Amino acid sequence: MYRLLLYCVCCALVFISCGETNNQSMQNEGKDSATVSEKKATATYAYDRDFLKKYVSVIELQQGASRVLLSPQYQGRVMTSSTRGDSGYSFGWVNYGLIESKKTKEHINAFGGEERLWLSPEGGQFSFFFKKNDPFDFEHWFTPKEFDTEPFDVISQSDTSVLFKKDVVLNNRSENNFVIHIDRKITLLDKKKIEANLKIDLGNDISAIAYESENTLVNKGKNSWTK
Repeated sequence: MYRLLLYCVCCALVFISCGETNNQSMQNEGKDSATVSEKKATATYAYDRDFLKKYVSVIELQQGASRVLLSPQYQGRVMTSSTRGDSGYSFGWVNYGLIESKKTKEHINAFGGEERLWLSPEGGQFSFFFKKNDPFDFEHWFTPKEFDTEPFDVISQSDTSVLFKKDVVLNNRSENNFVIHIDRKITLLDKKKIEANLKIDLGNDISAIAYESENTLVNKGKNSWTK
């Protein structure tokens, strides 16, 4: 069987705070004004973690005061993070209204988060988001459930890393079939690793957090992934 391994690394998504000012730009799509006000009023990592634990399973990575919160139910995506533990500012966007409703939307469910695995193209003849012969409009655009509402399985975890897996079968608009095994690993980086990656000295007055996302896609089907 032909096997092709695709490997990509998203390294050092870093949030740095001096005095921890709440100057994060909010993503407004999918939220109403009440949700925005709620976020500004609470804003702590502990609040978002406790909220999410009411509705979905979560995994917390931690090292010192650094925190990273993931959800297996949301495809192993990073939901939020903090440089200063429970009381620190929650950097992630959480769509409180959609999660609390316990309902799912037809085209896409913007649950929130900071980082996730995503496959494209979203449009065109090779899109995973359209069926064959469907017109290119929003009415016929649907996010594959494997990257929208289906959970990823947890294979292993420690205080600073977690490994997920998922087996998916996708068809694009040109009716090409993809049988894919996915391994997704999130690792919380320590201060020395952050400094080495960025080639800077953070000093003692700066709080910083970074994590690395490694996503491996393996072709488990009978056909090679040619152009």
